[in-house]
Order: sequence, then C-alpha cells, then structure tokens
Amino acid sequence: NNDEFREWFVIPFVRLSDGNALGQLSRAAITTAFDVSVAARYYAVSGDQIGIGPLPPQVGQPTRYWVQLAIGPTSSDLADVRVIARLGENVRVTGRDALPDGGSFVQTENSLAWVIPFLPTDVDGAVASFEVEFIPSETQKGTVPLLISDVSATATDQRARVIVQTSSKGVDANLPEDDKAK
Repeated sequence: NNDEFREWFVIPFVRLSDGNALGQLSRAAITTAFDVSVAARYYAVSGDQIGIGPLPPQVGQPTRYWVQLAIGPTSSDLADVRVIARLGENVRVTGRDALPDGGSFVQTENSLAWVIPFLPTDVDGAVASFEVEFIPSETQKGTVPLLISDVSATATDQRARVIVQTSSKGVDANLPEDDKAK
C-alpha cells in the first residue's frame, strides 16, 4: 500500500569476547529520491536562439538566458515543494517564465522560488524555466560569472510524512549544458 508508512532499521554492533553483541537501533523513514538540478541556455536543444544579447557577455550590455530548474523522478507524492535559485551578481529575473508542471514563481531581491503546493509521483520529474538578464560590471571583466549561485529545495514526502531536502551547485556563464553556446 503506497499510503503505508515504511521505515528501515540499522543495528550497528560490536561483537564482545563472550560472543554477545552490543548496539543501538537507528530508525529512519524510507523516502523518495529527491534531486534538483539547474541549467542555463542561450540556444535551445534544437539549436534555435532563445537568448538575447552579446555572447560572450560584454561589460555594461545586457545578455538574456533561459534557466531551467528540474526536480528528478519521484516515487512518492510531494507537498509544499519549494525550489530556491539564488541569483548571481548583476543578474535579474525578467518576468518571462514557463511552468509546464505547475506551481508559481515568487521573487525576492536576490532569489527566485518555484513553489508547488502538490507534486504527484512522476517518473519524469518536473521542470520550470525562467528568463534572466545579466549585465556584467567592469569588475567581472575576464571572469566567468555565476548566473545562478546555487539551488536548494525542500518538500514533504506524503507517504513517509517527512521533510526531504536537497541542493545543487549553480550554473555559470560558460553554459555547460548548451553545446552551441559554451
């Protein structure tokens, strides 16, 4: 039954000279895998240009990219999902976005949160995309600036009734996932 609460047990032990064992029981809920990733693109996978502006970026000139957040496949329904992408220096959200798997974006001064009240079990995971604009400063000249400094995520595993969390490194202007632009 998927609604049934499941736990796993670990009993570490030390064998004593008299043949007895000592150990302490550890208990934890079995939860779904919960992974999050981030990618930035100037060109779509199809090769179409989706970014705008100079590539590589030029000091004082805006370059726009599309950033994709992805939650990996899950084996349990999730509630109160919150994925937070922290923006790099001189990066701002333009307000353009795509939410094919639902939820909404909530913006603060230096981050963007993808909030999903309920995310059903899904072997494909879920994605959301948003556009950012980067205007390099003179101090960033000659560097590889971060577009997204890091990503963190939390959710409640509905089956196990526990909070799961994960994080991921950010993505820089080298665009490692974009074969045409990197």
